[in-house]
Amino acid sequence: MGYALNAARIFNVGVAGQPLYRKYGKTAGITIRQAGYGNNYNRLQVKLDRRFSSGFLMTTAYTWDKAMGYASESGGLTYYINERRNYARLNFDRTQTFVQSYVYELPIGKGKRWLQSGLGRWVLGDWQVNGLLTLMTGSPLNFGTTTSIDTPGNGNSPDITGPTKILHGIAGPSGSALWFDTSVFVRPLDADGKTPHFGKVTGTVSGNNGGGASPAARPSSPAAARGNDLDFMNLVTSKNSTAASIVLLQGVADHASGVPQAQNWDSGDGVLGHYAVVLDLCDDP
Repeated sequence: MGYALNAARIFNVGVAGQPLYRKYGKTAGITIRQAGYGNNYNRLQVKLDRRFSSGFLMTTAYTWDKAMGYASESGGLTYYINERRNYARLNFDRTQTFVQSYVYELPIGKGKRWLQSGLGRWVLGDWQVNGLLTLMTGSPLNFGTTTSIDTPGNGNSPDITGPTKILHGIAGPSGSALWFDTSVFVRPLDADGKTPHFGKVTGTVSGNNGGGASPAARPSSPAAARGNDLDFMNLVTSKNSTAASIVLLQGVADHASGVPQAQNWDSGDGVLGHYAVVLDLCDDP
């Protein structure tokens, strides 16, 4: 992972908080590609296979997993002050994944049950259907904020005052309906409305912020909720020639249903912008 040696270690004092500026007057960033932080991944996987028999084969797999850590893949830390607050669900964390694939040869044609010869075999024989169904829990949503903290090298997240509620609103090109409730995300400012602070949780919040009911303020996570689930179905129909066993005809249908299949929001803090607005659902032929 990347580690910024010159990220500020003092909050909201600008370049004066950068360690190399205080020693050498250097404000540019310096990144090393390895640091002593660990991620962890735990998984329970169940697989059920039906071996190929009578023209039919099926594989079904279910995975329950949890991926936690300080940074995903080759990314870097978001916070260099109180580095523990970086520990959150990683961007590839999907609680549940269900995958099912199958192959079915129609019982028509040479060596099959029906129409083993003649015109019927030539038209209807040697067809097979291959399918793939994938159902996945959404990946973590990353909530950022436009509120400046004047702390070079550090990110921030909004204050979170309650659980994230999915409303499933579809705004359309000119509407204002929200996919999720933005009212729980507020700018991370002190009571004077001017002085910034690191984002914190001040209410009962589920998900990546601990799931507890303690009213005490605690750091908010950059991944406070999950994005849309992914439903994907792929269907292939093919006909093989008797002579060369090559595909003569193939049709593919992909369908992503019921959810906005877009990159997760890297959102603002619920005060300005349209970060919770979904214009349309994806249904790609």
